[in-house]
Amino acid sequence: MADRDGEIAHARETLVRALREHALVLGEVTLTSGARAQYYVDAKRAILRPEGFAAVSLLLAEQVRAWRGTAVGGMTMGADPLACAALAGVMLRRSPATTARAAAARGRGRRSRRRRA
Repeated sequence: MADRDGEIAHARETLVRALREHALVLGEVTLTSGARAQYYVDAKRAILRPEGFAAVSLLLAEQVRAWRGTAVGGMTMGADPLACAALAGVMLRRSPATTARAAAARGRGRRSRRRRA
């Protein structure tokens, strides 16, 4: 148990370091809405790097286990890296795709008994 706690603490430290180094933008930023902010955090810039991805994978999987969840998902693109990191992802489309193989939701093909957003 102590080894697992140490591993989780190390993953948390690694993720925070990656977010500070790669995701935090200080200074005036114009948001998509047109509003201005004095800082911005683009988490994908940290979690799509190997060390950030490994850390978020461990932390997310641990939290899903604690919740006794069976899958992780969300709107596609925003949730894709996290769902992939958890290795039990479900990806949702905002609107149906028009291709022959399209589906509004894709996952491992099993129904989850518990869902978290």
